[in-house]
Amino acid sequence: MKSQYLPPLVDMSTIATANMLAAILIRQDYIINILFRLCLLVPKRWPLRVRCILAKVYEYGGLHSGAAVCSLLWFIAFSIVLTWKLIMVGSIDALLLAYTFAVTLTLLVIICLAYPNLRSRKHDRFEHSHRLGNLAFIILIFPMLILFNNALGVPGDASSHGGLLFRLPAFWFVIVSVFHILLPWLSLRRLKVTPERHLDHAISLHFSESIKFCRVYRIAEAPYKDWHPFASIPDPDRKGGTLIVSKMGDWTTRTINNPKPYYWTRGIPTMGVLCVAELFTKLLIVTTGSGIGPCLGTMLNLKDGRC
Repeated sequence: MKSQYLPPLVDMSTIATANMLAAILIRQDYIINILFRLCLLVPKRWPLRVRCILAKVYEYGGLHSGAAVCSLLWFIAFSIVLTWKLIMVGSIDALLLAYTFAVTLTLLVIICLAYPNLRSRKHDRFEHSHRLGNLAFIILIFPMLILFNNALGVPGDASSHGGLLFRLPAFWFVIVSVFHILLPWLSLRRLKVTPERHLDHAISLHFSESIKFCRVYRIAEAPYKDWHPFASIPDPDRKGGTLIVSKMGDWTTRTINNPKPYYWTRGIPTMGVLCVAELFTKLLIVTTGSGIGPCLGTMLNLKDGRC
């Protein structure tokens, strides 16, 4: 079946959406836990250098940002080629170009606001851009693919359009991406807590949900507000655990002064950085003040050599 939109446009759409899928997958809770578990399978008799390299598994964020930037660059290239065809050849649908520009602009805004300096100074905007940007991406990408699929069909043969959509790799990459964007929200739930205040700079939030060692919860006051990660400390005497919140900013200060009876959480608890302690026979953990909180889960469990 011949088409004016055969490679490189089809290949560009495939590479762009494949990178977007990689950026989304590497941030999934179950993927993170799988990566940690695979690294922790390494026995302690392996060379220290190898174990130190594997211990850097917590740097998976680099894959997330790198794949997202690559996806943006390929979408930009895709948009440039479409623009050239519209100006020089006039052989594309202007609506397709509009949706492509909208998707590209959405990714550009998300990535720019995730730049480290902007993220640290405007964290609220970063959170909102990611949440609203994901929603905008879902809304915009499907019309873009449908219009692109229609352009791929044989002119005058409407029956060729639908069949091509299911043979377009980008379509399936987008389907899997959207599923994983929505996946954590399918387990959105309330986490009931019992606050226990420690002086004026820290508070413990006790909960009854079963938890293993070295797990991180992300909690929020409401599903549409900012999400904050905290390392959990399992209670050895009963079911449940504790999150220690220390005064670090506006949200933590508000939580310490006016704790709520419950907070929202989503997804599954992920394995934390200190889980890699299991790779080593001797540890030196340096922390100050309330920073001891995230380390307690590991320190309390060192006696049996597991994290």
